Formats: sequence, structure tokens, C-alpha cells
Amino acid sequence: MFRSINIFLLSFDMQSFYRIARSGRAMTLHLLFLSMILSSFGPLLISWSRDQVKSMKYFMPHELRLLTLIGQEIQAFNGMIDKVLIMVKINMNLKLVFFSIIYIFISSAVFASSSQYNLEVKRFVAMVGAMPNFFEQNIYLLVDVKTKQAAIIDPGNRSHEMEEYISARDITISMILNTHGHYDHVGANDHYSGKYGVNVFVSFLDEELFQEHFTDSSVMKDLNLIESIKFANYKINVLKTPGHTPGSVSLYIGDILFSGDTLFKGSIGRTWGLPETKKRLQIQEISSIREKLLVLPDATRVFPGHGESTSIGYEKSNNRFLIE
Repeated sequence: MFRSINIFLLSFDMQSFYRIARSGRAMTLHLLFLSMILSSFGPLLISWSRDQVKSMKYFMPHELRLLTLIGQEIQAFNGMIDKVLIMVKINMNLKLVFFSIIYIFISSAVFASSSQYNLEVKRFVAMVGAMPNFFEQNIYLLVDVKTKQAAIIDPGNRSHEMEEYISARDITISMILNTHGHYDHVGANDHYSGKYGVNVFVSFLDEELFQEHFTDSSVMKDLNLIESIKFANYKINVLKTPGHTPGSVSLYIGDILFSGDTLFKGSIGRTWGLPETKKRLQIQEISSIREKLLVLPDATRVFPGHGESTSIGYEKSNNRFLIE
């Protein structure tokens, strides 16, 4: 009975915490210390909780390995505490109180750490290209939850779903950001710039690629000349990552990276030209990733121009183009 109750509490607590804390590291710490408390009712619960977490999509493989290792230490610590409490003849129920006190302090620290970035990323998948060669592209909405200011990143096509989302939540669009100048990332710039009356930030090194998609040059700002952009109460760092295109940039804010078509989950961006040119540009792109992106914290969440999100830590360990 106790095990069933605590499995329910663990599941509920994890779901509630995930809506508040967006850091995989914070989530891992939270779960580990919660497991430590609940283990008072049976050591099997720690193993059960680890197994459950392994099936959850928002944990990266490197976090799961860490979870397994620390979980083993928790079991050892759990046994040590049992022995100490027996030696001093303290009622074993006080073990739950002891762990709860630890948990309160640790959770406070975790919440303080994870709440420093009050940002949300919403992905909208747009269909771009021409029949019969349509393909999917990611449009991102970066939202400051506190002020409800937002930036649209890489609008390759109109997204009615995104427009409805913005309208329903009374979000104010403050800018449009492009990671590079390919049509599948800039195709709806004119539409959204006009609709929301905002500037478009794009590297002019990609001018040959994007010029036919702009009608109002007065709203354009050159990312090649900018190191950072003020967004709400934050700073978006503009990391120059050429290779996929001459003007490719990655946008870094808090624990979030928008990598455009430079870095994907398990892959890197395509390069163009004759074989010699493609090889040279690929070397440049890999160099950009190593020097500008892989130096970021492992927990940095990566949102690419196509496909699923990933993390810097995952790519360091699993991306075949980056493993030496």
C-alpha cells in the first residue's frame, strides 16, 4: 500500500516540477532527493524511479547515466543512515523526517537555480518548399513568461497555429531573428514583420540568399555587426557559426541555443558546391561548432532548424561528425 501511494506521489510531484523547472539537471537532482525520501518505505522504489525516468523523453542519455551512478550512491547512503539510526536507537520513522529536511533545502536551491531563466520555447512545424518536395521546418517562439514579450525565430512559412497561440495569450512580438538566409527560414519574414511591426535580424553575409524574400529593407538589421541583442530583461548572444552559409549564426540565451541548420541532433548542416568546396565548408562548419557551441554547458538545450531538440552534452558524446 505504501509503495503504491508513494509511486503516485513521485509521479505527481515530477510532473508538477517539470512544468516549473525546465533544466534537466534540476529535474535530476529533484528526483534523486525525492527518491531518497521515499526510499524509507522500501529500497526497491529507488530502482523503480530510475527505470521510470529512463522512459521519459525530456531526459538526455548523459543525464540518465548520471542518474544511475548517483542512484547507486543514494542506496549506499540510505543503508549507512539506517545503520546510524539503529546504533543510536532512534525510531526509523525519523529517517523520513531527516531526508525531508535535506530535500527542502536542496529543492530550494534547485528552484532558485532553475528559475533564473523565465523563458519558454514553443516550436511550430511549418511546411516549406514546392510540390511534390515539401519538407518540415521549425519556427520557434521564444517567450519571456514574465513580460509576455516574444521573438519569432526562423519563420520559413506562415504558421496559423503560431498566430493563434500569440493572439490567445496576448503575447507581444518584439523582433524576428534569422539564423541564416535560406528561403526555408526567411520565407515569412515580410509577413510577420508587417503584421507585428518589428525589425528583422539577419546576417547580411547571406544577402544573395534572402534578398528576394524582403520588400522593406528599412526593417532589416545586420547580425554580422551585432554581438548581442537585448530581449526583455535578457541578452541574446549572437554566435557566428559559418559553414552551412557564410552568414550562419547561432543564438544563445540562458540555457537555450537556437542552432539553425548548423547543428542537428546527431548531425550537422549540409554544405554546398563542388566536392572541394563542400569539404572546405564542412571543415569550417565543424570548426564553428567546436569553437562556439561545444564550449557551452552540457545542459544547454539545442533547438535546430529541422528535427528534434537535443543538448550540447548529448552531441558531444553522440554526434558522429564531432566525436574525435
